[in-house]
Amino acid sequence: MLNEAEVIDKFSRIIPQLPPEAFDDRSPPDPSLLLASDGPFEVFYAPLDYVNATAKIAIVGLTPGKHTMYRSLAVAKSAIERRLSWEETQRQAKLKATFSNARKSLTECWTTSVCANGSAG
Repeated sequence: MLNEAEVIDKFSRIIPQLPPEAFDDRSPPDPSLLLASDGPFEVFYAPLDYVNATAKIAIVGLTPGKHTMYRSLAVAKSAIERRLSWEETQRQAKLKATFSNARKSLTECWTTSVCANGSAG
């Protein structure tokens, strides 16, 4: 496994060079992002390592889906091209990509559930 300095060095160079299809969740992941594989299982890099040290709540143990991976790569590419620090690149990628596909439906589900229960005032 790569240490933090190796991750920054490797992926800050790879992400800006990715072809346009590398940001399309209908395409297979770019092979340059492969971290590990074991038989049919593969693990690809996504810039979602940022941890908000001031957060009041942390959700731990969720594996990002394909949409989140591709969205985080697109955000990271933009941040790298604007010459932002790696920490800021990861912060923006995590902020803009995490749950980006599910936010609306999760909010609607929660609201509907609360209202359907008669719990809302």
